[in-house]
Amino acid sequence: MNPFTLPGPVFLLFYAILGVVLLLLLHRYLSSLHADLHVDMTAFAKDPYKIAYLRGGQSEAIHVATVSLQDRGLLQWGNGELQTVRPDAVHSVTRPIEKAILSFYLTSTAPATSLNNAALKVACDTYKRELGHAGLLATADVYSQRVLPFLLVLVSLVGVTWGKVHIALSHGHRNVGFLIILTLLFVLIAVGFTGRRTTPAGQQLLINLRGLFSLLKQRAKKLRSGGETNEVALVAAVFGLGVLSTNEFPLIAKMRQSADSSSSSSCSSSSSCGSSCGGGCGGCGS
Repeated sequence: MNPFTLPGPVFLLFYAILGVVLLLLLHRYLSSLHADLHVDMTAFAKDPYKIAYLRGGQSEAIHVATVSLQDRGLLQWGNGELQTVRPDAVHSVTRPIEKAILSFYLTSTAPATSLNNAALKVACDTYKRELGHAGLLATADVYSQRVLPFLLVLVSLVGVTWGKVHIALSHGHRNVGFLIILTLLFVLIAVGFTGRRTTPAGQQLLINLRGLFSLLKQRAKKLRSGGETNEVALVAAVFGLGVLSTNEFPLIAKMRQSADSSSSSSCSSSSSCGSSCGGGCGGCGS
């Protein structure tokens, strides 16, 4: 039986089943790549910023490190900006990301601007290379292995849709909107599977770390500032800064406000420029 001759609603059901099956096969195949790696979680947990980078990338590693440094008394907040407490504090830490942050804040600066700092990017790129080499982050080679199965799914989905739309239009039927929307939905899901930044091994490691530190998460809101242990950095790296108390660690909320303010300022500037050019193109163009 030719599925292209099925009436609209029945064909949509057929296509939905086909799409789900293709996505399941794609997900299963991608999950089999680099899934058998074994990582020593104890050794991995010695650097919480590496965990933060694996979980959320450069910005997350920088934010966790910044909160940790402030908790340990090496950064101070004032007038909406952060500053290193004293110049020699840079030499009191050993991790490159911490040195880069303390060097960046030798001059009082808003925290949102740290994300564009070249030295911090270099420090985070080290984590990216190490995690990629360990098979936990997707590298160019990993993405290249994902391309072919993704293209097979893409061609199958789009090909079936094109065939049905062509037949429908040739018979004077225009009600193909649901089919196109369903196709776009399936393609977006396939892109999400293929573009995932972590490998299955990396995802499993994060799951294992959450299980290992689940008890620490339960008392995260009770953790006190003062830098007596590395528990603050560790729980924030594994679960995110949101698990910490903003009353005890107010810098978390202040960094969010600073980031929101920076974003709003940028949008306002763009809107202002767009408005002025839209209202008086002669002045902008001259």
